[in-house]
Amino acid sequence: MATGKKIILIILDLLLLTLVLPMTWDYYNFMEYHWMPTTSSNIPFIGKYMADYLFWGNIVLTVILLIALIVILFYPRTYIDVQLTSNNGVLTLKKSAIEGFVAEKVKENDYLKNSKIAVSLFKNKIKIDIKGEII
Repeated sequence: MATGKKIILIILDLLLLTLVLPMTWDYYNFMEYHWMPTTSSNIPFIGKYMADYLFWGNIVLTVILLIALIVILFYPRTYIDVQLTSNNGVLTLKKSAIEGFVAEKVKENDYLKNSKIAVSLFKNKIKIDIKGEII
């Protein structure tokens, strides 16, 4: 994931958490249990369930947002090129060059028809996905 996209998602996640956490704290005080004599709402039929729903819904949403924040923080960064160094110099391989090379090898060997190749470049790994119809 690109750094700019990560920053935007982290900011969005933190903004949502700042909305959800205070709401959860407020509805904790309005939950109706046997030791709390006050009612949370006077809405007919659903009023007695509204505070519980909002409290536990906010708890679940908070957990989902925290898990999303952790996933976004630790998701590996993707690159658009790979640099290979040797004694003679540096070779830079672009993502499109790798896709073209793999597509040419697939066509050369007649393994697949209508093949689609997707390449993901990470710091120490190249992931190549090839989809098509087997001949």
